[in-house]
Amino acid sequence: MSAAAAGARAAPPTALATRIADGLVLAALLCATWLKLAFAVLADLPLDDLLMLAAIGWIVGERASRRDGRVARQAVALGGLALVVLAVYLAGFQAVSSDLGVSQFSKSLSTWGLHMAFAVVCAAHLAARGPALYARALRWFLAGFLVNAAYAAVQLVLEYAGTNPDKLWIAPLFGGAPTGGATLIGAVTEVSALGQTSSTSVLRATGLTVDPNHLGVMLAMPIAIGAALLLGGRSAAVLRARP
Repeated sequence: MSAAAAGARAAPPTALATRIADGLVLAALLCATWLKLAFAVLADLPLDDLLMLAAIGWIVGERASRRDGRVARQAVALGGLALVVLAVYLAGFQAVSSDLGVSQFSKSLSTWGLHMAFAVVCAAHLAARGPALYARALRWFLAGFLVNAAYAAVQLVLEYAGTNPDKLWIAPLFGGAPTGGATLIGAVTEVSALGQTSSTSVLRATGLTVDPNHLGVMLAMPIAIGAALLLGGRSAAVLRARP
């Protein structure tokens, strides 16, 4: 029996099940870059990973209970891309020659696998729910970046004043959160009139990530998405749609 036929025979989801699935997807997208928020369980489980696991489990389980075998083409495309990337990733395992390398390889592979699984499930759910939820999801996703950037700005101001906001605000709520705050791995080099050089360490914000380089790479995404929308990308009309 084809997926289309399976979907045609499947019972429609209940309103409550749909609201729960929507909420888990939106929450996971909002917190996708908040890696610093981690619980002191299972090797400091991040909040975003927990929400992604919950979203995957709920959506897959709810669809299975209704015997809904429909898979959107967007999800199929993402799944195919994931398999290609996985093949390339596994091909590099032969270059890993130490126990630490194997540990890091396994950790990164499991994290990547979870995020790709969420991307596939999320694409299938958004495709089934239509443009209105897609617009909300994109707004929530971008809002997560804005919160991260705002926290990074506040973090720098407070760190220069001698206060670590990670220890002040995050640690009491998330026992597994790293509380190193901003880092001093940045430096500014000055050259005097006599040709002498001097370097001064500067703070680099980590925001709600665990590394300033991670924060910089992540913040490139909303810039790229915003540029695509301003240039009239296909999602622009959807983003302007009202739920």
